[in-house]
Amino acid sequence: MPAIADDTIEAILDELDLKALTPQPQPERPLQNASEEPGSAISVIVAATTCSRELLRTLQLITEANQRLVERFGKKAEIIVAVYGTEQTDSALLGNFACAEEFDAKIVLKNIPNCAVVVNAAAGVARAEILVFLKSDLMPKRDCLCHILEAIADKKSLGGGTSVASEDKSVSSRLASIFMQLPLKLSGVSLGVMFVRKSVFRKLEGFRETLFSGETIEFALRLKKHAVMTGGQFSNVRAVCATRDGKGALRLSLKEWFMLLVLPLV
Repeated sequence: MPAIADDTIEAILDELDLKALTPQPQPERPLQNASEEPGSAISVIVAATTCSRELLRTLQLITEANQRLVERFGKKAEIIVAVYGTEQTDSALLGNFACAEEFDAKIVLKNIPNCAVVVNAAAGVARAEILVFLKSDLMPKRDCLCHILEAIADKKSLGGGTSVASEDKSVSSRLASIFMQLPLKLSGVSLGVMFVRKSVFRKLEGFRETLFSGETIEFALRLKKHAVMTGGQFSNVRAVCATRDGKGALRLSLKEWFMLLVLPLV
């Protein structure tokens, strides 16, 4: 797929008909299990606050990873954009629908500043048995979905996460990464792109909706604990995604840092 130009969002908005915002009647189809849906091996859920160049870039990379998945395994992932935040303007709504249309993705939108609620709703409409979660600031590499599918092919694996490689090589970024990665290494848990079997996700009741931050860390805690208690496995996949934000650890709340420090004790 060719690279997306800086004015992609504006161009898409110009071409998008306002009718896209009006629900259209759909023909009734018999319910199908994920295994009956041809090529539906993975559902990738991308959490974002709005349609941005950052989201467009991430969706493009997921599309390329999807193509690689088809090449290697003959399986295709569905893409779901989970949009959350405060009240959306008409322009923002158009941008969200445009992003979804451009990348043949579903969209789940809720005007609330709670990522967990919207991501759980997106998981509820996902068709595949393997759920993959990431935020729009992450950049998955081309073999990302392939490595995740290989990891969870182990019947003991209930789910897991990937590590993240920062593209910011500054001293402050490296120090921030060390502080964040230390408890993760001690706990054997990775928090980049999260993945889990849908049946396990339902049993754990998804992400904790009472949290407005730290929902990924808290879910990883419960997932690993559940794996230990059931004789399963939390799978860690080596860096198959990157981020340009190398100082993310410096913006964690005290609650999130506490969760990180608790991880090695699980």
